[in-house]
Amino acid sequence: MAWQNAFNYYFASRMEEQSKKTLTPIPPPPPTISVGESSNSSSSGNDNNNCQPCFAGQCLFKTVVIGISEGSDILAVISSYREILNQKSLLLINSYVGFMKKATIMHQNQGRELNGLYQVISMNGFFATSHSFYLACALISPTGQFVMGPVVGKCIAHGPSFVTATIW
Repeated sequence: MAWQNAFNYYFASRMEEQSKKTLTPIPPPPPTISVGESSNSSSSGNDNNNCQPCFAGQCLFKTVVIGISEGSDILAVISSYREILNQKSLLLINSYVGFMKKATIMHQNQGRELNGLYQVISMNGFFATSHSFYLACALISPTGQFVMGPVVGKCIAHGPSFVTATIW
């Protein structure tokens, strides 16, 4: 599968470039999380590796990995991008990912809200024509655990691909 190799190489290069850039977080409105979380929304926009936000008592990285696929299920095979994404560890997600439902369309790579949990402040990836695809975000804890189900959104993309989103 030469196209897959080419895609993986291009994606890896893009992710390496993006990991070197620093993003200034835009504080979202206080999240309305109702599933056993500890929601401390009084912290400032400081980004010194303090784990923000928390879900079910566990700290999460700010980078989530999103797999895009046409149809109702998603395969997100992300283990090979461990070093490129500059995280301590990532899960290999290689199976059907939970529930799916439609949400807000992303406009110019800027997300607003995913399931009312976190605000996406920037996205990068392969964005092209007006085909609609489903997204599932895997929130990765510092220990590399998959700590919650998919956060679902919708974007404008073309073809199966991977993108990343920075959350605050």
